[in-house]
Amino acid sequence: MKVKIKVEKEVDLKLLIVKAGVRYWEDSEVNGENDTEDGENVPCKNGDLWSPHIEIETGKKVYSILQLRLHPGIIALREKVLKSPQTKVFDVNLQYITSRGKWYHHSWKGDINKSGGIATNIGVHFFDMLTWVFGELKGIEVIEQSLQTARGILYIERANVSWMLSIDYENIPEKIKGEGKRTYRTLTMEGDEIEFSDGFTELHTESYRAIMNGQGFG
Repeated sequence: MKVKIKVEKEVDLKLLIVKAGVRYWEDSEVNGENDTEDGENVPCKNGDLWSPHIEIETGKKVYSILQLRLHPGIIALREKVLKSPQTKVFDVNLQYITSRGKWYHHSWKGDINKSGGIATNIGVHFFDMLTWVFGELKGIEVIEQSLQTARGILYIERANVSWMLSIDYENIPEKIKGEGKRTYRTLTMEGDEIEFSDGFTELHTESYRAIMNGQGFG
């Protein structure tokens, strides 16, 4: 993807969102809003706020939104791993299922040439989190990859991670469906469940707050 950035005047910025040829288009059932047809309104997921596009000369600090690094349960998990024997390699299992409507496959997210497919579009933050907690990626084995589901094994410095990502509602456990939920996530280490089911609502806001305070990831 090529990004063209230009500037006409100096702008004092702390938060910058760059329009990069594709729209950020989420399911209206998820966030209550749809993107406009011309792509001029793009939800930044900062509460109910919307961010305008700002084109600015390069050379400014760019921060990544790596919100899972701010989750209390993930921070606690990382501290536990850091305090464990350095030679210990953990057995980890990650499952994340978040149902999506037909719109998904008609948007850029359903185009593997633009989104990279399920593994990158749905899993990018989880893969970042896993390497942040367990160290450098050593290898990856893909067992299944389709339009709906991807799964495989990550071989990381301190963990072997079996992972499964899906947008297929039918993959959600019946117990979770019975609770009226359309998203299921679970993370276990050595068979023990890591508290990971809640606490996601404000992570984007916390990410933007950290950036405003000069403490973002980048």
